[in-house]
Amino acid sequence: MLVLGIKTNLTGLDNLVKAAGPAANIGIARALNRTGNTVRSGYLREVRKVLGIKKHRFARSGAIAAMNKRTSARRANAGRLEYSLVGFGKGLDLLYYQAKETPAGLDVFWLGARKIVPNSFYLGGRFPNRRGGFGPKIGMSAERMGQGRSALRFRPKGPGIPEGMVAPPAADYWEREARARLAPRIAHELTAILLGHAPGG
Repeated sequence: MLVLGIKTNLTGLDNLVKAAGPAANIGIARALNRTGNTVRSGYLREVRKVLGIKKHRFARSGAIAAMNKRTSARRANAGRLEYSLVGFGKGLDLLYYQAKETPAGLDVFWLGARKIVPNSFYLGGRFPNRRGGFGPKIGMSAERMGQGRSALRFRPKGPGIPEGMVAPPAADYWEREARARLAPRIAHELTAILLGHAPGG
């Protein structure tokens, strides 16, 4: 599991914080949540690029939906001034990593490069004319672990979401965008409270 957070930086906002008084934490929490939710979409797009995750014609769900099941946001509140994004679990089925079947195994893309996963293949039909389908296993990936028809591991996994989250292109995006957006958003939310345009209690 990996946790990325956005914490408050109140440098230059002292006067607004003092003027808002007890309501300041409410405005700051609101700013953290709006900043986090805004940055999250672009950040997860960068994570998908790093991991090479895309929708595959045999996959049961889209890449975005599959990633969303493995990430969770924890919102800030007045008592906890931090917005966190958590990534957890194992990687996705090899199908999602731009898998292309070759005689040696599935050729996949992850963490910036293509590689062959030996003895892996699509289930359903004969190579090279595999097909998807509606059975419980047809159209998924598998990896041969030994001799015999049953010596298979179904849905072998690629790199996990946490690995992509800490890769520099994605992690840098999170830090850069969050830092650039947070202070102006805090100023906006506190000003709205002071002007009576937003609830502060």
